[in-house]
Amino acid sequence: MVLIFSLLFWLIDLYTYIIFASVIISWLLAFGILKMSNNIIYRIVMVITGLTQPIFDVVRAVVPSLFGLDFSPVIILLALQGIKIALIQLAISMMY
Repeated sequence: MVLIFSLLFWLIDLYTYIIFASVIISWLLAFGILKMSNNIIYRIVMVITGLTQPIFDVVRAVVPSLFGLDFSPVIILLALQGIKIALIQLAISMMY
């Protein structure tokens, strides 16, 4: 059972890093620091976008952007941390 919880925590942490990478890459692309004409950058962006956009789109359908700011990554990160806290409490309750 410990292995399952460890794997879930690891996956949540990994997806958290992917979300942060997505946000940073979107800023770098918006400011022209990264160029999509670079084949390696293009591939990295496509992989990260493919992993994050479906979840972002679901949240954007429920919570629209305010004043041009997209809060979907923040909401997803808060939800992931809530899931992680719930898993910790479940693991502790299963021990006793």
